[in-house]
Amino acid sequence: GRHRMPTAEEQTWAGSATGRKPGAKAEETSWTSILAPGNRGDGRTSWVSERGKGAEPAVDDDEFEVESAMLAPLAELQDRKLTGGWSSGGRWRAAARRKRNAAFVMGAGFVVVVFLIVGGTTNSRWAKADSLCQTLDRDTTGSNDVTDWVPWAETLSQVYLTHRAPAVPEHTPEEDAEECAKSGWKAGCTRKVFHKPNQDEHELAIIEADRRALEDAYRVAVSKVLPVEQELRLPAGIALSYKRAVAEAQKGVCEIAPKDPKCIAARTVEVRAISALQAALVREVKPRAFGAGLDPKGADMHTLRTLARLIHEQDPVDTVTQNAWRNFNAITAVVLRQTLQHVQERASGYQDMMLYPHSSNMLYLGRFQDLQFEGHGTLYYTNGKVAYTGGWKAGRMHGEGTLLHQDGSLVWEGSFDMGRPSQPWYSF
Repeated sequence: GRHRMPTAEEQTWAGSATGRKPGAKAEETSWTSILAPGNRGDGRTSWVSERGKGAEPAVDDDEFEVESAMLAPLAELQDRKLTGGWSSGGRWRAAARRKRNAAFVMGAGFVVVVFLIVGGTTNSRWAKADSLCQTLDRDTTGSNDVTDWVPWAETLSQVYLTHRAPAVPEHTPEEDAEECAKSGWKAGCTRKVFHKPNQDEHELAIIEADRRALEDAYRVAVSKVLPVEQELRLPAGIALSYKRAVAEAQKGVCEIAPKDPKCIAARTVEVRAISALQAALVREVKPRAFGAGLDPKGADMHTLRTLARLIHEQDPVDTVTQNAWRNFNAITAVVLRQTLQHVQERASGYQDMMLYPHSSNMLYLGRFQDLQFEGHGTLYYTNGKVAYTGGWKAGRMHGEGTLLHQDGSLVWEGSFDMGRPSQPWYSF
């Protein structure tokens, strides 16, 4: 690692620059004396020492240039020797720095490439998952707000309770004919039975006027309580409760004198069938409320599908629409109001099943709060395959969950935020 000594030829050149005779031995004039300030090696004071004292150099300009040209390389060599610039240690450290810099550049480039690949792939998967979530959103219960429908149901029941039923003829033509025959067909029976040309028109006019009056009363009453959404969907358990309450109320009407035995018997059978379905629903849904691990071809899923089919055969009201308010009457409107109020008063959630509207296909199995999906549950396609399983909040996918295609392939697994997959920070 030490600097080499100059050759004899270099010593000869240096001697000529310092006044030493050519051919003299190297020991006669040392390199230290040559490089030392103020010593020219020939007994004279160099220009360096004279300038240091403020005097002019004792050499002319040509000699000054020659001397500077000869000594500059030697001074540079001495500086490198003192600083270790050409030592083996210095070379090793410089090489190590170059390797580290190259490794850093290569590593940074690799990280950038991986980030671009992963980020682009993740963003593409996220876009597909987001599109599927928006498609499935129409089957979820994000807009199923019971608090928005209770005032409407209360107003609807009041409209029907305060409205008078249309006038109904006391006797039909058949009843009039039977009565006349029993009385010996007294005078006026012929006209009474066969000559009523304007009776039907008169009755139709009464019914039409009553319909308009009912619509006007409804329009004025609900003008300030109309729900934001046009449709309200009921879980299977709630729909069965509503239908059972209606059957019980109708049975009570049938028991009013004069009693109608056939009506009483039919309503009694209906109440028993609905009660049995409600018990089966609680028994089957509660242990399977999370539904994620159910085999589509397994016994558990077969049991649930059979239960869904039996519920659908009872024709429960699983969807309430504003435009269908005319399908209600005083009894059904009051029962709907009571059912929704009971749901609203529930302090905690419950487990239930929801079917696709007017279908026996299972839509959702899991927990509810009011009439919305809440907690953990599973959403199904119409073919029975799992669409999404995981967390729910206010009727929409929220929290950790898994989104699947209809063929069972994975679309997205991770976090969801109010109906949409959470986009990772590294996607773009």
